[in-house]
Amino acid sequence: MRNDGIAVLAFPGELVTALARARLDELRRLASYWGERLAEANELELTGADHLTVVESAARLARSAGGSGLYCWQW
Repeated sequence: MRNDGIAVLAFPGELVTALARARLDELRRLASYWGERLAEANELELTGADHLTVVESAARLARSAGGSGLYCWQW
């Protein structure tokens, strides 16, 4: 079977709840931690500002999900 790169990812409920409840300082720490892990893996496509933007956007989506789940479609 060929991997065509299409996927639907479901965020775990605990992660959605944590993101929805996170304060800005917690989101900043998460973005920094994520950036460090990406750098260790030599994944340098995003900047530090990008990391924070992605994390803040995910938190906004989690808050708007209202307990109905959060999914990511990749193609």
